[in-house]
Amino acid sequence: MATIKMALQDYQTDVGHFPTKAEGGLQALVKSPKGDKVRKKWDGPYIEGGEVPEDAWGFDFEYNAPPARYKDKYRYFEVISY
Repeated sequence: MATIKMALQDYQTDVGHFPTKAEGGLQALVKSPKGDKVRKKWDGPYIEGGEVPEDAWGFDFEYNAPPARYKDKYRYFEVISY
C-alpha cells in the first residue's frame, strides 16, 4: 500500500489531481491515461514493473478518489484491501 500511496502522490504532483476512474484509476499509475491534458503532464510509470501490485492475498486493491466509504477519515483518496 505504501508503494501505491507514493505513486498516487507523484501522479498528483505531475498531473494536478489524483487519477479518476475515467483515467483508469490505479492503472493510470502504470499506463498513460486517455485525454490530451493529462497525457501531456503524465510522467510515469509511477510504479516499477508496469503493473499495479496486488494485495497479500492476490486480490486487486480498491481505489476511490474521492473516498467513497471513509469520507470523514480520508480527504483525498482511499486504497482498500479486502
